[in-house]
Amino acid sequence: MLALIEDENEKAEALKSALVEYGVPLFVIHQYNNVRDAVLAVTESDFHTIVLDVSLPTFSPEGMAGSAGRAQQQSGGLEVLRALKFEGKIASIIIVTQYPDIIFEGTSVELKNVPKYVKERYNQIVIDAILYREADPDNWRLSLKKAVGEISCEF
Repeated sequence: MLALIEDENEKAEALKSALVEYGVPLFVIHQYNNVRDAVLAVTESDFHTIVLDVSLPTFSPEGMAGSAGRAQQQSGGLEVLRALKFEGKIASIIIVTQYPDIIFEGTSVELKNVPKYVKERYNQIVIDAILYREADPDNWRLSLKKAVGEISCEF
């Protein structure tokens, strides 16, 4: 199973389309668009792979009286990593973000150093940390294709 955790519909659809193009069957992709649902999903299910955005709203737009809550800029995705660590679960993570640096509990980490940092801090395997630019799909798509090729399971 693969969890796609992304709150922006257009970005989520672009990622899902690319994942399917690169060999991930659509039926194994489970999509979540907020911290609450993502944390519940990763703690209740065993996902082999997680495609994770770091900036997520607390709740879905449909929930909580129509309010999604504030986007947890660069911390929503970290809640997912914390939940995995707390539960003792390990997944292959592909971080896809629009930020060139990610702030982990007050520490700014360059995207290229994120895989090592997440491994040390959260005991997760980060296949890649990809800079997503809507205006430059060739770069992020190529990085995603390589990352999907490194996932060590058959879907």
